[in-house]
Amino acid sequence: MTGILIAIAVFSLLYLAGWYFGNRNRNAAKQRQAEEVHDAWGMAIEKSRPWPVYHSLLTRRNESGGDYYVDENTWHDLDLYGVFEELDRTLTSAGECELYCLLRNIQIDEGVLADRDRTISFLENNAETRRRLREILINLGRESLLIGVLELMWDDIPSRGSLPALATVFSKVGTISLVAVILSFSLGQAWTPIAFGLLLSVYVFNTWVHYKTRSQHGPKFSAIGYLGKLVEAALEIGNLNVPEIESDTRPLKTAQDCFRLPGHARALIPFRGGLSEGLEIVQHYVAILFLTEAKGIYRSLDVIEKHQQQLRNAFKDIGCLDAAQAVASFRTGLPVYCKPTFVSDPKCLSVTDLFHPLVNNAVSNSISLKEKGCFVLGANMSGKSTFLRTMGINTILAQTLFTCLASEYTASKFHVVTAINTTDDLGEGMSLFATQAKRLLSIIESAETTKSSTLCIIDEILNTTNNKERICAAEQILDYLARKNGLVIVSTHDLDLVRYLDRQYEKFHFQYTVKDKTLVFDYLIRSGFSDSTNAIKILSQLGYPDEIVSKTKFKIASLSGQGGSDSFPD
Repeated sequence: MTGILIAIAVFSLLYLAGWYFGNRNRNAAKQRQAEEVHDAWGMAIEKSRPWPVYHSLLTRRNESGGDYYVDENTWHDLDLYGVFEELDRTLTSAGECELYCLLRNIQIDEGVLADRDRTISFLENNAETRRRLREILINLGRESLLIGVLELMWDDIPSRGSLPALATVFSKVGTISLVAVILSFSLGQAWTPIAFGLLLSVYVFNTWVHYKTRSQHGPKFSAIGYLGKLVEAALEIGNLNVPEIESDTRPLKTAQDCFRLPGHARALIPFRGGLSEGLEIVQHYVAILFLTEAKGIYRSLDVIEKHQQQLRNAFKDIGCLDAAQAVASFRTGLPVYCKPTFVSDPKCLSVTDLFHPLVNNAVSNSISLKEKGCFVLGANMSGKSTFLRTMGINTILAQTLFTCLASEYTASKFHVVTAINTTDDLGEGMSLFATQAKRLLSIIESAETTKSSTLCIIDEILNTTNNKERICAAEQILDYLARKNGLVIVSTHDLDLVRYLDRQYEKFHFQYTVKDKTLVFDYLIRSGFSDSTNAIKILSQLGYPDEIVSKTKFKIASLSGQGGSDSFPD
């Protein structure tokens, strides 16, 4: 009997030592991670991103497809994947999900935008509160099986049958059988075989319960563990007691309703980092005998099922705070930024020193539009398409994150739709022209139906059909949009189209110079009309035969003299 007690004591000491050193190693690793994250303030973070999972959250919340939702075409046209990656300095899965949802849904309520900016600005300018918040977020971290977390919070929790009751009863029977074995040594040898037989029988049955539970719910272990950490983080943030962000942190105190979840969830994730392989095996056997994993998962599922709405709220609230500190970090890393000023005029867009977030050493540009849209003209490679994207990206950033990459931004509140990277749709059997026409129709419908004005950004309108039909159809489309609720920014090479719509649209252009037989672009937009072209110059520089170049020039001159269509060559 004494020997058994000594063995139990030695094992307990070894186990506690393993727990101590494992916990110390984990804490040291977290501290190193926190220091690295703090040092990276103001810089982008490289990480993998589960795009389909982000979108599934929008679907679960019914936040996709609304009047001010950034549709897939616009998202791709403006390369908002790249913009999101530049913005995403979040530290948690909840944060990256919320940041994605914010960027996909344009906001026209200035009160909502002002509240977002209040939180972002406070975290940007208050290092101590930011440090405390970020340490909590770092401890929460990211979940590799994020889709499992969303399923637990939004989907119906499946029936558990009789296994929870069996786990509860036989975990106690396991304890009784182990105590019986220990007592049998003092009761006499006759009891020892009976006690061991009971222990073995219970262990075999509990093994079945253990692995049956794992087969049904094993994939949920990690997700449940993350929700347990989410509740802990919510309670910590809720107790930060920072008056300036109390409206953001106070709702998290409702996570108290789920206070039992972290304890249940911890039973599903054995601690590692300090245990030897042998002790980890022993830990596994103990989990089977006492059914700690089985009880942990069933109790966790009970809590989750009862408090799904509180968990959703905590996920969103923590995510919004994480997204806010990410935007604050993004602002810190910018050479210049401004907060937008919104006006009641339905068609106003005035920007100063606007630049693109993904272009290194980007050239900034200024433009002012009121009532009228504009044509953007210029030779190939002069910067027209990049300028269009810059306008669209900054309009979305203004109405989602209250942040503009400019020194001044004054505008109406817009919905944003684009037609830039249009390609043929082989899946639907549609030609390139049909795809372009379909996209333009969606822009028209948005301008007709959206309550606010629509910023319509179009690159090379209908450039895939013959010249006569292109100009005639484009003229009518652009004239229609100008008379509706749309502010249109459109690039084109068609000078005739520009002349036909002279009264409805302003004109801006990009220029170039020739230096040492090389085209040099300054990427600065200028007001007014320009008819300079560079297609023939490029042919000449590439070494085309002089005969082709000279006859092409002669043909262009003769067509112009006959009143033919005057267009920038594509």
